[in-house]
Amino acid sequence: MQDTLIRKDVLKGGEFLIRPSKVEDTFIPEEFNEEQLMIRDMVSDFLNNEIMPNADKIEHQEDNISVKLLDKMAELGLLGTHMPEEYGGMALDTNTNTLIGDVLGPSGAFT
Repeated sequence: MQDTLIRKDVLKGGEFLIRPSKVEDTFIPEEFNEEQLMIRDMVSDFLNNEIMPNADKIEHQEDNISVKLLDKMAELGLLGTHMPEEYGGMALDTNTNTLIGDVLGPSGAFT
């Protein structure tokens, strides 16, 4: 996936508040590429079809559901997305990892 991304120097954190910047130096969601949007949709489907319907079981730690869901996430390649490939990760970029975390946000403590 890294080959498909455009690398550029970007402002970090709140630097846009204290450094002169150009509009094109700030990442916006409209800049996600097709692969990132496909990952977002897959994560959203997993959230809506697997995590949210089991929210009560997760909350009450029933049926070993959290372990089962983590196993399913591993099958989908959603664990270790930020880790280098030589350590078994996917080495996805920061924007994609942030997108995954954003989509999983409503799952609460599960993630």
